[in-house]
Amino acid sequence: ELLADVALAPVPVSRESAEAMLRGLKGAAVFEGVRGMPPVDVRRVADVVSRISALVADMREELLELDVNPLICGHDGRIHAVDALIVRRASAPILPVEGAMNEVA
Repeated sequence: ELLADVALAPVPVSRESAEAMLRGLKGAAVFEGVRGMPPVDVRRVADVVSRISALVADMREELLELDVNPLICGHDGRIHAVDALIVRRASAPILPVEGAMNEVA
């Protein structure tokens, strides 16, 4: 977003479509590795994007917004979601989450 280099598609997005979207970004060259950094496994990132899009599609009646940003792609092949924001629709029921406190003020 900061670089005005985004790709959008309706959910769900297949892994193949997600990979094509990632490779189609203006800044896609950074995935090949820059300044001594190893390349990013774009196929694995595409898989994460596809899985998140499937979650959004499955929960479209309950979700108003889901934002996962940033994804950190480690040199070991691991991908970490650093932060996420989930906004549910006002009409969606509040479901209990095991191990979490579910208070409504």
